[in-house]
Amino acid sequence: EALNQAVQGAKDYDLDHRVVWPDGTIRWVHAHAQLTRDAEGAPETLLGTVVDVTERRRAEDQLREFSQRLNYHVENSPLAVIEWGPDMRLTRWSGEAERIFGWRADEVLGKRMEDFRLVHREDESTAAEVSAALRQGRTPNRLSTNRNYRKDGSVAYCEWYNSSLLGESGEVRSVLSLVLDVTERKKAEEALSEKHRELMETVRELEQSRSMLQLIIESIPTRVFWKDRDLRYLGCNRHFARDAGFSDPHQLMGKDDFAMGWREQAELYRADDRKVMASRRPTMNIVEPQTTPDGATIWLSTSKVPLQRADGEVVGILGVYDDVTERRRAEEALRESEERYRSLFEQSPIGIYRTTPDGRILLANPALLTMLGYDRFEELVARNLETTGFEPGYPRERFKEILEHDGELKGFEAVWTTKSGTAVRVVENARAVRGADGAILHYEGTVEDITARTLAEEERTRLSAAIEQAAEVVIVTDREGAIQYVNPAFERVTGYGRDEVLGRTPRMLKSGSHDAAFYKSLWDTITAGEVWSGHVINRRKNGSTYEEETTISPVRGPDGGIVNYVAVKRDVTHEVALQHQLNQAQKMEAVGRLAGGIAHDFNNLLQALLTHAQLLRAHAHDPDHIREEAAKLEQDVSRGTGLIRQLLLFSRQETSRFERIDLNDVALTAADMLRRLVRENIVFALELADRPAMVEADRGQLEQVLMNLVVNASDAMEHGGRLVIRTGHEPHASSWLEVEDSGQGIPESVREHIFEPFFTTKEPGKGTGLGLSVVHGIVARHHGRLELDTSPGNGSRFRVLLPHAGQVGFDTASAPAPGPQDLPVGFGERILVVEDEAGAREGLKEILVSLGYDVVAVGSGSEAGRLAAEPAFALLLTDLLLPDVAGHDLAVGLQGRWPKLAVVLMSGYAEDEAVRRGIEAGRIRFLQKPFNMQTLATAVRAALDERRPSRQA
Repeated sequence: EALNQAVQGAKDYDLDHRVVWPDGTIRWVHAHAQLTRDAEGAPETLLGTVVDVTERRRAEDQLREFSQRLNYHVENSPLAVIEWGPDMRLTRWSGEAERIFGWRADEVLGKRMEDFRLVHREDESTAAEVSAALRQGRTPNRLSTNRNYRKDGSVAYCEWYNSSLLGESGEVRSVLSLVLDVTERKKAEEALSEKHRELMETVRELEQSRSMLQLIIESIPTRVFWKDRDLRYLGCNRHFARDAGFSDPHQLMGKDDFAMGWREQAELYRADDRKVMASRRPTMNIVEPQTTPDGATIWLSTSKVPLQRADGEVVGILGVYDDVTERRRAEEALRESEERYRSLFEQSPIGIYRTTPDGRILLANPALLTMLGYDRFEELVARNLETTGFEPGYPRERFKEILEHDGELKGFEAVWTTKSGTAVRVVENARAVRGADGAILHYEGTVEDITARTLAEEERTRLSAAIEQAAEVVIVTDREGAIQYVNPAFERVTGYGRDEVLGRTPRMLKSGSHDAAFYKSLWDTITAGEVWSGHVINRRKNGSTYEEETTISPVRGPDGGIVNYVAVKRDVTHEVALQHQLNQAQKMEAVGRLAGGIAHDFNNLLQALLTHAQLLRAHAHDPDHIREEAAKLEQDVSRGTGLIRQLLLFSRQETSRFERIDLNDVALTAADMLRRLVRENIVFALELADRPAMVEADRGQLEQVLMNLVVNASDAMEHGGRLVIRTGHEPHASSWLEVEDSGQGIPESVREHIFEPFFTTKEPGKGTGLGLSVVHGIVARHHGRLELDTSPGNGSRFRVLLPHAGQVGFDTASAPAPGPQDLPVGFGERILVVEDEAGAREGLKEILVSLGYDVVAVGSGSEAGRLAAEPAFALLLTDLLLPDVAGHDLAVGLQGRWPKLAVVLMSGYAEDEAVRRGIEAGRIRFLQKPFNMQTLATAVRAALDERRPSRQA
């Protein structure tokens, strides 16, 4: 048939068939022939090949037989055999696979796994990963357990054994999967696992229960122990073990109480144990002592119960105890605290109360009873605070609102009413005590009587307002002098604002009018805790000076130490000026009385000078006589100089200048002039202390005191008598001077008026009535006092007592004048002399030239100003009062041209205050006319040497 089809040209001849080989064997060949045609297309021949395929056919037979056997085994294997093609389409589906999954082979062959939903949806991703790996020739996991769906939708648990079959070139030919249904095994395992889990859970729960019981026993803050019938320990918790001195509870097992640290109490504990076991009843909270391992004693509260089996047999005891040592101590402390509270309640100086919201008093301490004026608590209880306890303005409703809202209040000020009806200002601190339902049961609190404090605060407020509005300056400093407060008067007087001075010291006000000793004395006084009072000259912000009476007081703290200083100052600048004018007017009254005596003395001096001048002319050719008369003439000039100087001192106008002076020296210096104030029928005497009577005072003012007292004493002895000036001491307190007369005395009716200004008993025109008033004012400014001892017919004694300034020994005698050979000389320095009196100018020039100086002399300031700038002058000697300029103004102008110019001022008048201050500061040298050659030479040389300190004489 194959050949006929080939001849007919239907298809090629292609056939395996058997042939008989010449040797008689049968072999298989594969014949293939193809029809050829001629040019016209007619069949011509068959052209073919024959191949011996006997071996191939034999192999195919063997393979077929193997395949049949394999199919048999596959179909009868307990494993499902599933084969997939390279595209993962099913090519084999064994009978076991049909049994496991329910699908027949014809239903699934040629399909992919996902086509009939073989894999459980929760395992799809894992199956996809395995499939992909197998298609690539990898075997990621030869054994995997999957959940698979059966045809009926149920789930089968299967173990899959997968492998890829590769070709010679490594390509995947097929994938073989062997599947074992383990559903029943899985169910059995799950059932077994559940049973095991339940068993393990039971074991775990038992272990947890045991652990929990142990944890409970260990965690209980109390001690737990149990014993057998022989009273040996079977167990305990760690707290008990530590009390017994052991680190582990197991160490106590089998031991009795005699083996513990509390062996001293062992028999006591065992007796309790036996009693519990015998009675079969527990004992509760027995308080007993116990000795600790370190030998201390603590107190225990112990409870014990018998341990019984189900049949009632007692097999031991269980006990617990707490260490109540601290509780016992707390109870003791509570008792002591209650006693202290009761004592505090009873002894407290502050009122303590408890009241109901409607005003009923439940509790009140003695201080509250006293505050409200009650003797007994029962009296106070009978009173309702709501209706009778408070002043009409008391904000009771506000008090209750605060306690209702906040539960407490502090610092609540109110006014209560006492038993007598008087008002008491109080401050309350209270709290509301509530019950379990939140309702207020009562109020309790404290009451402090602040009536006195309130009055003090009001007084302090008034005082503060008074200080703020006072005309006097008030300054408060700390201990170091830093300013902490100034009142408005300070700002008004000084010109400084409060913010400018806070933190600074009053030294900013210094004017330079007081030396270091003045301020040292001030500080020594106040730091010693004493009050200092004095007269101070200070400087305002604008540079002007002012005078004030100052009192500085230390302020002490609660411990008595000084914490502040307070200064109260009164600006007396205007008063001082008026007083100065008054003093000067009164002084000029006395100076007027001096005129007669001074005129008499000057006439005598003029007579003497005229006589000496005529004798000089008469004996012009007798050198010895000329020298004798010239010496006498010089002595008389010195006498005249002394008279003029005293008159100028008594009549001068100057600012007060306090210094350390000796009252002996004051009295002695003024005596010559004071003698001229008394009539010739009065005996004038001095009785001076045997040692210096030192005071801090103004010399001129003390001289005025003496003058006024001497004038009054002289007027009191119209018919003559005795006048004595004395000085002396009161030990460690005062030095004094006094003036005593033997006149008619002062009537008692007059004494109380004698210090009043303008009061006088003299006839009109014989007195102003200012003398004793001025004396009183001067003594007061010196912080002294004035004593009067007088009676009609027995004379009067006025004593001036001044604060003692200590003793400093000094010699009041003048040093002897040096001889001519001691005159300081010049070294050719240029000196400018400005003097408007031609005679004096020429005399000064002649003397200075003789001393070795280069001198230019002019008569006015304008002439001096026109002099050439070169060569420069080294020193200016100028009169203080020139016709066209003041001497010190001229000096200032010329020092602008010649900065190193030294200055010596001279005048026939007393120096003014500006010049005096310049002298004291060392900036100006002053010569009081007339002066001799020695004085002039010394002053000029000293002034030049000060300007040129390197000059060697």
